[in-house]
Amino acid sequence: ADTLRTAPQPHLHMLRVQRKYAISGASDGSVRLWDAGRMEKLLSMQGHTQRVQCVSADFTARRAVSGSSDGTLRLWDLDTAAEIEALVDYTGDFHCASTDWVTRRTLGGLSNGTLAMWDLNTGACVKALHGGH
Repeated sequence: ADTLRTAPQPHLHMLRVQRKYAISGASDGSVRLWDAGRMEKLLSMQGHTQRVQCVSADFTARRAVSGSSDGTLRLWDLDTAAEIEALVDYTGDFHCASTDWVTRRTLGGLSNGTLAMWDLNTGACVKALHGGH
């Protein structure tokens, strides 16, 4: 089994830790859920075709969002490792994302300088702010 200390390639790109759980995204496009106390991998989620740039998780609700260089945000079920939905943006790669789990909205920052707000209930982009950096 993989462990946080000895996990082989691909390189870890993003890590979020809360209490006993951690979630990570890697250069091979995988998202992994870890038991941080035991330092063991619990789940591996596949779906992204390029590097995972950002992750956000609600460990209580057992959901996570990941953003990738493949231009997608993906919503995951942390009990089954199933992809619930893929949110596609054709204007750029996701470099960062923050999720408000109460309103179920994710704000994603894209490589072209766009900020896009996604409604996780409908899968729709509800607002985009263009302007670049």
